[in-house]
Amino acid sequence: MTLGQCLSLVTLCILVFLTSSTPWYYFEQNATNSDENDINIEFYIDKIDTDDYDHEYIYDMEDKMNNHKLLVNLTTVLSLVILAIGMFRVSSVDNAKKACLVIVILSFLNGIIFLTFPWALEEEYDWFSDRGIEGSKISFSGTDFEDEKRYFWGPLNAWYLSTLIIPIYGLLLMWSMDNWSSS
Repeated sequence: MTLGQCLSLVTLCILVFLTSSTPWYYFEQNATNSDENDINIEFYIDKIDTDDYDHEYIYDMEDKMNNHKLLVNLTTVLSLVILAIGMFRVSSVDNAKKACLVIVILSFLNGIIFLTFPWALEEEYDWFSDRGIEGSKISFSGTDFEDEKRYFWGPLNAWYLSTLIIPIYGLLLMWSMDNWSSS
């Protein structure tokens, strides 16, 4: 196995790891008259990170995020399996390609399922309505201006990694594995 092939497998593992350690979603509130009422919140796969302290998910949101975490854990294990296959030749390249395809599918599926996150927040915590944002304005990504406060919300790094970067990189990696059996 060449250095380039090793690095491509390690890169896949790093990308998959980042989906569990970086934020998936954010919500910001900026007051027009002062900075003291500003709120910055990031939603990770296992916690809610605010400016003051971290919160755990509760009720149905905990179940929803546990399902996302399960898919992230599965892709993590599969990326390590592919790394082992590539580094130690414990199985065939065809099996590595199959595992890579499963990572592509699971990662993309996780990102698509996550599209329901804002409505789950509203349903469970009245997240948007407690801040004066009408239900009709809730979308996956958006802005709103209510009572001299501007609100921003939308996806962050982990969602883009899971939905776009990992599937594209995984497909390119699968394509490059065709040449591995000859080297």
